Amino acid sequence: TKAKEMQARKEAERKAAEVKARAEAEAKREQAHTAEMPSYEAGDQGEDLRVPEPESLEAAVETTKKLLLPFIKKPPLADKYLMRPPAKYILDVCISMTNATGLMQGLFTPEELDPKTYKGADKKQNKKLIAIFIKKMIKFTSLAIGQQLPIKIPDVMRGVEAQKTNMLFHALAKAVKANVSTSAIERKLSGRDPSPASRSRRDPSPKPTAPIERKLSSGDTDEGGNKENAEDKLKAMALKAAAEPAVAMPKLNIGNITSKPSEEGPAAYHAAAKATQEEEEK
Repeated sequence: TKAKEMQARKEAERKAAEVKARAEAEAKREQAHTAEMPSYEAGDQGEDLRVPEPESLEAAVETTKKLLLPFIKKPPLADKYLMRPPAKYILDVCISMTNATGLMQGLFTPEELDPKTYKGADKKQNKKLIAIFIKKMIKFTSLAIGQQLPIKIPDVMRGVEAQKTNMLFHALAKAVKANVSTSAIERKLSGRDPSPASRSRRDPSPKPTAPIERKLSSGDTDEGGNKENAEDKLKAMALKAAAEPAVAMPKLNIGNITSKPSEEGPAAYHAAAKATQEEEEK
């Protein structure tokens, strides 16, 4: 019995360690994604689409109802859902917004936008698919408005931080009103930002190039057009060259070099040089 209890305890500890490791890995991936997220300050048309964090949860809920009512009828925008939105409710709102307005069409598969996909017999699998969809929606919406939304998937799935979750609804409505296209989001995903704000941050002036050096000739003039200064420079260069010690070159007696095969050429050269040196010493 004790052995079984010990084995069960070890198994429980192993599973807990695996869960902790997965959570830490997910947190690192989220941090890396946030750090690599391109920074865009404006939408496609140059307008500022960033969403301010609400002062309170009540204010966030009222803003959500005001922004979403013109676009969707289902699911109902009731306070009891928006004050602590369940993950399935967030999914339904996002799917309704996409289907009703055409926002982000093409970024999701037909199966992802079909509510029946998330009503399978396996509840754990349904929960996993919902989390994947919401994570993608947060990423695409962040790119659409040019702001990394401060929303964490674990908080969304637990129903906490509802104030920040409502910011996703605000951002969706802003993106629809600004008519942000799917192609614009795809360009931002690939790192090619078409927004005017992004273009304005680039320096349009040409990069300075290194000056090209050239030798002066006797007919050249200096930068001020003074021919005499140019000639003075030439004279100085000539005097400098004359002052440098000349490199002594060995004298060769060409007659001492006989015609030999190519592989014996170096040996014949050294023999002739040695003979010449001996003659000079005599």
